[in-house]
Amino acid sequence: MRTMNRIVLACALLLIVSSANARGVQAHVGQNYFGLSAMSMWYKDDPLSQSARMVGGMAKVGRDFNRYFSVEGQAGTTGSKSVNVSGTPRDVQVDYFVSLLARGNLRFQSVTLYGLAGVTYAKGSSGSSAIALDTSKTAFSYGAGIELYGNRTTAIDLEAMRYQHTSDYNIDAVSLGFVHHF
Repeated sequence: MRTMNRIVLACALLLIVSSANARGVQAHVGQNYFGLSAMSMWYKDDPLSQSARMVGGMAKVGRDFNRYFSVEGQAGTTGSKSVNVSGTPRDVQVDYFVSLLARGNLRFQSVTLYGLAGVTYAKGSSGSSAIALDTSKTAFSYGAGIELYGNRTTAIDLEAMRYQHTSDYNIDAVSLGFVHHF
């Protein structure tokens, strides 16, 4: 939890420093961007009635094609979390995920609201064949987020995503980080 608090503080300081001379700034449009985020990811296994919350990180890169449409790629990983399977503790984790997403934007003065939809390939491990995460799958993904700009190129980003939804399990995440346009 200390790490998450430090990341939140660093993002807040970055926004404050970058917004010192940025009154009435219009969010950046028509350029490439990248971002880094800390995230809390939830894995829920329906057949086993098991769930685990894991902490991880995510990087994103994207391109704003116009004011309303972007394409974004994301990649990330998590640490492991212990769950109980038939009386035996097993560590589950998302080894990695890669997403390709279309992004619709609603831009305001210094805020951008956005929705995401696309596909995610995820590889998980659990050390147990009983847990559905112990595979790799590609599935439909969707989510929404908000960017709060301090200047024309830098924003704090808060995002909620459903990376995978299958008949066996769900992988959801909430992330907080920064985005920089260049």
